[in-house]
Amino acid sequence: MLLSELRDYVQEHERAALSDLMVRFEASPDVLRDILAHLIRKGRVQAVDGPKCDSCCKCAAETLEIYEWIG
Repeated sequence: MLLSELRDYVQEHERAALSDLMVRFEASPDVLRDILAHLIRKGRVQAVDGPKCDSCCKCAAETLEIYEWIG
């Protein structure tokens, strides 16, 4: 996976959950977070607050971690 592929995906979809990126790119959350951190530093992407759970413990943390294109 290349930085440009991830950038293009988030730009095209405008928002993406980390869990969606994990499936699309078959990558670990840590690898994706590193790449996303680079895009955040460049001012292309921002992390946004995902939906808040009432502590049901059924949602995976990755589904609540959302990134948005601001490029």
